[in-house]
Amino acid sequence: MRPSRFPVYFLIFLNFSLLNIGSSIAKIPNSQHSHLTNTYIANKESPINFIQEELYFGLSIPGGGTVTDEQWQTFLNEVVTPRFPEGLTVILAKGQYLEHSGVLAQETSKVIHIFYKNDSNAQKHSQAIDEIIAEYKQQFHQESVLRVTVPIKAKFE
Repeated sequence: MRPSRFPVYFLIFLNFSLLNIGSSIAKIPNSQHSHLTNTYIANKESPINFIQEELYFGLSIPGGGTVTDEQWQTFLNEVVTPRFPEGLTVILAKGQYLEHSGVLAQETSKVIHIFYKNDSNAQKHSQAIDEIIAEYKQQFHQESVLRVTVPIKAKFE
């Protein structure tokens, strides 16, 4: 059985969290989130309630091999983008964790950041995230995908 990925994702998450301490308002580039921009323009005075989703996809395949760039791009184009056509951000990450045997393992991951309004459609978006995770686990024989969901206030400046 493959060791749990929790430590690798925890270290990556901790790194991102430490970089964001003290930041209560996320800044989202206008060009990447046009639907969010339109919402902001309608209410420029105050931040908007959003949900920020961070999804950590390990690229190592159990039994050997890794998810190739082509496989990842196909997954992104066919599974993720149709569910969130308004935009998202993909970050290449390198993490490490201590295996049960005491060996330090390293793994490359892709991290997807998705923001959506915390409104009556939030449950629909959350379900779409569940579907993305289930598809990745099935396609690439993964034990897990780390999902970090955080309510935030965001505005474009």
